[in-house]
Amino acid sequence: MRFAKSLFEDSREQHRFPYRFDGTFGWLSEQPSHRHNIATGAKRTLSRQWANILKESGRNDIRIPKAFADFITTSHLHPKIRSISDCYLGIARTFIPFGRGHLLRFLNDSQGCAFWYLYIDGKTNEHCVVICYEYFDADDDNSEDLSTIGPNHFVYDSPSFEAWLCRYWLENEIVFAHHDRTQMPRIPPRFIRAFTIDAYIEDT
Repeated sequence: MRFAKSLFEDSREQHRFPYRFDGTFGWLSEQPSHRHNIATGAKRTLSRQWANILKESGRNDIRIPKAFADFITTSHLHPKIRSISDCYLGIARTFIPFGRGHLLRFLNDSQGCAFWYLYIDGKTNEHCVVICYEYFDADDDNSEDLSTIGPNHFVYDSPSFEAWLCRYWLENEIVFAHHDRTQMPRIPPRFIRAFTIDAYIEDT
């Protein structure tokens, strides 16, 4: 779902990607795995969360995007994604009704500073990924008041889950390469420059 077609009011800068997205995650499969990643220690928990949200989607007639389902259920892809701020996969127990569709939280910052949600349009089944700097959850007393939730609480991040995954991977790998001297992603320099800007690192 493109930003112009979404109901969100603010967007991160959008860039072209160095890969084509066809749902196979071929671009990700060829990347190295890391012992510490966004699913470290969460295999069993993630499996339970996934089973639960599948039931919820069936009860509420919500069509979960195939790319999201394939990534969550393909555990050998999880170690390919690491986070400079120790973000971790954690799927909410229920969907949050929002606009014409629903929100589903799936990634959490370790310090509770940011949360990533899948937005699924109930009429078109199109989806996008948004980021929120407040915590909204239908089953958690620590959640912000859901009656106040609105488009202004979210920032449009990416037009699809696979695009978001690639962006997240690129930005974090660039940060690791700068700080830890690990290998920079093997992509043309123009993409490194574009995603380095978004990763808040000086271009050196």
